[in-house]
Amino acid sequence: DVEALEEAREGVSVSDSSSSFVRLLPSTISYLFLLDGKEVSSEDVKVVLEGELCYSLSLQEHLLIVNFTSILKNLFHSRDKWNGGALREIYIRLMEGIKESDGEYDREYKESKDEEEKVSVKAAMETMLKQYEDSWSLLHPLSSSAIISGEIGRISPYDTALSFFLYLVLSGELIRGDVLPPLLDSSLLF
Repeated sequence: DVEALEEAREGVSVSDSSSSFVRLLPSTISYLFLLDGKEVSSEDVKVVLEGELCYSLSLQEHLLIVNFTSILKNLFHSRDKWNGGALREIYIRLMEGIKESDGEYDREYKESKDEEEKVSVKAAMETMLKQYEDSWSLLHPLSSSAIISGEIGRISPYDTALSFFLYLVLSGELIRGDVLPPLLDSSLLF
């Protein structure tokens, strides 16, 4: 109910909620790992977020947790609309220390229903960003965030940590509209 959401967020500053929100992230991060095919407990995520080493996690998993959390904190202070450069920068920062990335897409063509038809990932992303700029960004943040993150998920421009990237895009769009991102729980998958 969009009206109820509007009433609930009156008088609440999303920027002031960032530190409380980040403390509630371990279950969401665990959920995102599950979506990417890895099982990481929220307890292990808590250990990393407290600045400790978790011996059951790889260095890449540690870095992904830290990079993701850092980017998410920064999104609370940014109100910019998404563009190709901003999306690439988010992915580069997310992959810092994990894999060398200049933000270029991991695949040249996206999968399509018709095996003979090849659709360029670059062209699909440019089209999607044009639609976002022309109309989606003007919608309610619940709508625009769902559309842009859904379309990027459909295009799947990156192979590594796509769920983390999509959550950041969704969160950035929601935060831009003064709405806190959803907190997810991996127990909901079972």
